[in-house]
Amino acid sequence: MSQFYIIVIKLPLEASLKISTRTVNYTLKKPFGIARGEKTEVELLEVTLAEDGFIGTGEATPYPRYGQSIAKSLAEFKSLSERLHDDNFLDLLPPGATRNAFDLALLDLRAKQQNTTVWQMLNLPEPKPLEFISTISLQSTEKMIAEAKQKSSSPILKIKLGGNDDAACMVGIKESAPKCRLIVDVNEGWSPDQFERLLPVMIETGVELIEQPIAEKEDGFLRDFDSPIPLCADESVYPGKEVEELAEIYKVINLKLDKSGGLRELIRQLRQCRELGLGVMVGCMVSSSMAIAPAFYAGQLADYADLDGFLHLQQDRPNGLVVENGMISLDSGLWGN
Repeated sequence: MSQFYIIVIKLPLEASLKISTRTVNYTLKKPFGIARGEKTEVELLEVTLAEDGFIGTGEATPYPRYGQSIAKSLAEFKSLSERLHDDNFLDLLPPGATRNAFDLALLDLRAKQQNTTVWQMLNLPEPKPLEFISTISLQSTEKMIAEAKQKSSSPILKIKLGGNDDAACMVGIKESAPKCRLIVDVNEGWSPDQFERLLPVMIETGVELIEQPIAEKEDGFLRDFDSPIPLCADESVYPGKEVEELAEIYKVINLKLDKSGGLRELIRQLRQCRELGLGVMVGCMVSSSMAIAPAFYAGQLADYADLDGFLHLQQDRPNGLVVENGMISLDSGLWGN
């Protein structure tokens, strides 16, 4: 188990600090489907902080599942604009995408001002390439099996389920990509009965982790359910949720910047998971490398780094994340360094 320490850094907001916000739109290469529906584009919030000639940028993805939106984020900033220079401004923002974008922009700014990196500021491990997880979104069974074959050189495949033919889909994927480790992500798409019925198929096909099999509101069902495959919480880790409340239900917690409300809060939650004996996945939304880069730094401390959201975009940010030989890496020059 990795050991790490968090340095609390006071980040005072000077009167000269200027903030700007904008919406950034990305078109996807093809529809990205999960149990709740599919998307063909994503709309992200960009926050820029400027001070004394230095500029810091943070990008976040407001997520409707948690009642977030670009309009709500902009309204939150507007309502607190007169308090921008309060030392506790970050604490005034609720957990979620708005706070995440501001936290990331501020960390990026301070790293540049101090001629250092965010990972050094937060005393995180020096970033190294991480084992790559490639996602197969929910679509027709035939297309999912074909995509699994195409991606069979990836060390880990993450399969989005919650469709009408999940059993046949998993059997076909196992046959088309027999050497890949398999993770299943249901995004709350099964009922408890479906989970019980499909679990033997997941065991048969060698699935090593099942992520959010049923709705968050039905977590109580899982409390006394003995699954031989570890379960991972995703939607159950909503903004403001303390991970200790999930420790008796899940073995692994999926932490995402837009739910935690920033990199520093995500690291705090990650440390809490370790203290509770829980495994950790650091995940991302479908978004650009700018939004995912901070998660790459946190992923150095995780068991799983599910960070392929940028690969679904038609065009990513320059100097973005790179996947080579089954590993994901980040060169300097994009964020935090």
